[in-house]
Amino acid sequence: MKKYIFLLSLFLLSSISFYSCIKHDFDEPPIVVASLPFPANSTILNIKALHQPGKFVNITDDLNLHAVVIADDRTGNFYKKLVVQDSTAGIEILINSTGLYLDYPEGMKIGIKCKGMTISDYNGTVQLGYGTYLDGSNQRLSGIEASLLKTLLFKGPTGQHITPKELTIGALSKPHLSTLIKLTNVEFSRSEIGKTYADVIGGRTQNLTITDCGNQTILLRSSNFATFAGVSVPDKNGSIVGVFNVFGQDAQLFIRDTSDVRFGQAPCSAGGGSGIDKTISEIRSLFTGAASNISESFVIKGIVTSDKDGKNFNTQNLIIQDATAGIALRFTAAHSFALGDEVQLNLNGIELSEFRGLLQLNNIATSKVSKIGSGKTVASKELTLLELNTNFEKYESQLIKLVDVSISKTSGTTYSGTSIVKQGNETIDLFTASAATFAADPLPTKSATITCIAGQFTSKQVLIRGLYDVVSSGGGGGGGGNPSDSFNISFDGLANNATLDLSGWVNQATVGTRVWLAKVFSGNVYAQATAFNDTNNEAEMWLITPKINGATPKTFSFESAKAFWVHDGLEVVISTNFDGTNIKSATWTTLPCTLAKQSDADNTFVPSGTIDLSNFTGQYHIGFVYKGNKAVNTTTYRLDNIQLKNK
Repeated sequence: MKKYIFLLSLFLLSSISFYSCIKHDFDEPPIVVASLPFPANSTILNIKALHQPGKFVNITDDLNLHAVVIADDRTGNFYKKLVVQDSTAGIEILINSTGLYLDYPEGMKIGIKCKGMTISDYNGTVQLGYGTYLDGSNQRLSGIEASLLKTLLFKGPTGQHITPKELTIGALSKPHLSTLIKLTNVEFSRSEIGKTYADVIGGRTQNLTITDCGNQTILLRSSNFATFAGVSVPDKNGSIVGVFNVFGQDAQLFIRDTSDVRFGQAPCSAGGGSGIDKTISEIRSLFTGAASNISESFVIKGIVTSDKDGKNFNTQNLIIQDATAGIALRFTAAHSFALGDEVQLNLNGIELSEFRGLLQLNNIATSKVSKIGSGKTVASKELTLLELNTNFEKYESQLIKLVDVSISKTSGTTYSGTSIVKQGNETIDLFTASAATFAADPLPTKSATITCIAGQFTSKQVLIRGLYDVVSSGGGGGGGGNPSDSFNISFDGLANNATLDLSGWVNQATVGTRVWLAKVFSGNVYAQATAFNDTNNEAEMWLITPKINGATPKTFSFESAKAFWVHDGLEVVISTNFDGTNIKSATWTTLPCTLAKQSDADNTFVPSGTIDLSNFTGQYHIGFVYKGNKAVNTTTYRLDNIQLKNK
């Protein structure tokens, strides 16, 4: 017995010695690679060939695919969908479930049994789903229910790699939809610097502009639910990988994570001028306390917020603002730029200095500045007077709004000179030049809301552009101002879901609580009204133009769009006796025009046609009035490109 024990021990020792000498790779358990239970007999390209625009096509043949998951819902930038790709094309698969990355992660090869599934598109992007459902009166593509997943989608091996196709922005086309692509030598537009991938505070998905050095652009769309939503976008140039998509006419890119964005090299001059694009905030940060000339070819863009026609700003001075900050420009001669113009200038050789405390770009020849747009708008930043006084340098040269303030002066009752704006215990000077068109107008005798520009002249002060910047609860000072001869409102620069706040315009709910909102979709900003989700059963909201000067004949035009149509809820009206405040006491007459109707495609803007206002020779206002109720009449209406011109 001892002999056998000895021999067994010797065998075990020999075995241990033997196995300790062999390669350790064999010590690890073998990797099990899942195989798909059926072969592929079709391709994504063949499946997409079944698609008929605007229709829902049910797949009746036994068509089976093999494809690799190129995007899942791990980071939250894709919701209830997978994007898959094979050697021929890519496609979105809608699934009524979350946490899909746990079962079908990026890089997994999956099998798809297409029989019984439905193919359609969402504004140009082809999708696979399962059946349809009604959204109000609109038919929509349904996602695959979780209970059906295991009968339609089959797990295969993981770690499969799809190499992104390297393209230029201009080369992107329909065959690249829902596939992984790579763009090189691109960057975020300089106007986007300082922003985050999505609007976390406002809880909104966001479109940001990616541009190449040849000024070709594409939208980067990121969900506010993405794990990287609050990450600031990089200010450099480089490469980006993402899933290519379209929404109508807009080309879009979706990243999976910020690791898809590799921007590490110096930015180019894409997006404007011959030089390096900079934000106004970046230029302000260059000031060190002493005057100096900028030696680099920095280019900035901004929207004019001062109004030369109100004559409260020197004709050689201009205030511009972008998404990051505002700044004063001081020219060597009188300029001709109007409120709402978008301008661009190269700063090489321009002096950056302070004058009486106000930061300025000084001694600018008017030839250095070019107008690149008009009719732009800048949303005012609502602040308390305490917030303004505490952080004045931050808000200097920006358009701000002060609510529920009083305006008075120790001597006199008109705007001319220095008045005192007061809110609680806080005060600030309101300066009005004696040459201002409203200098002799009376100050409001009751509380007011003022839109103004923060400035300095030895001490802190604010300036208004005209009486349209003052809305008073009574007395003088509000609702007046010079009547408009022209405007071109495109709503650019307004934040998504913000209440429309345009100087001189009235935006008011006469029934219910909802008012007109600014909306941003695929980079376009427009005004929107709907009764959906109003807290009241009935809704009526008005958007009314500033006072219009009918002394010279005018024409008026705009564009409208509808979505989720259930009723005709929009009307365009005109009044010659509206006092700027009391909508219901005014007389309103319908203006004949073309409005988006039921038969028009959703979200497609329809021109109103040119509306001749020659018969209105006095002063008047034009109103857009939306009426509906949250139970039934909830059609959404949109407005854009509102124009008033001399005939």
